[in-house]
Amino acid sequence: MIRAAKVPVLFVLVAAAACAGGDTTATTGPGALLANAGVSVINTSGTPIDVRIDGTLAAQGVGRAQVASNLLMTHGARSIQVSSTTGGGQATLALSLPAGARRILMVTGTSASLAASTLPDTGGQPVAGFSKLRVIHLATSAPDIDIWRTQPDFGTRIRIMFPFPLGANSYYMQSTPGAWSVFVTPTSDANTTLAQLTGVAIAGGEVRTLVLIDDVPTGLKLVPVTDN
Repeated sequence: MIRAAKVPVLFVLVAAAACAGGDTTATTGPGALLANAGVSVINTSGTPIDVRIDGTLAAQGVGRAQVASNLLMTHGARSIQVSSTTGGGQATLALSLPAGARRILMVTGTSASLAASTLPDTGGQPVAGFSKLRVIHLATSAPDIDIWRTQPDFGTRIRIMFPFPLGANSYYMQSTPGAWSVFVTPTSDANTTLAQLTGVAIAGGEVRTLVLIDDVPTGLKLVPVTDN
């Protein structure tokens, strides 16, 4: 694995706060041409958080059930720090990122105590001319559930896998470019929708992850994350 410990970390600037759709997305900024690795941070804690990479602020005020998506940096050994904006809670996670790597981090806890962990990396490589999508179930309050999808080349609901227990990580599904939709139902009632995210546009060569999380007090929420 190639490391670049002595190369200064170059970040792409991100929005100062998460937007209403739940995704704070990286935008072009100084050093963007040299950034070749990245992380996305899902905040499932009970407090807004700031995200720092090697001590440099990368995302600010990421709200609960929101995402700081695709925070870019140079590859190598990196330290990801998250801290509550309203209390003393903080956590640090050490990562070793090869060139081209993307990782998804989940933050849990309260304003007084936070924890951070990485989600499974199943190597969802992009395929030219095709869109890819997977789903991860992290909603601790969910009953027994089924998760369904429609995809650009097939408009009828298809159950992704069975069973779909807490912590499960689906395979990457592949289709033509276009809009995907994902629906969550109780296993006992396919006609009752607990959460849904429709019209997720994925272009050819793009890969996305949807993460099912708790969204107190409304129930469950599907959060989109950019994989590449």
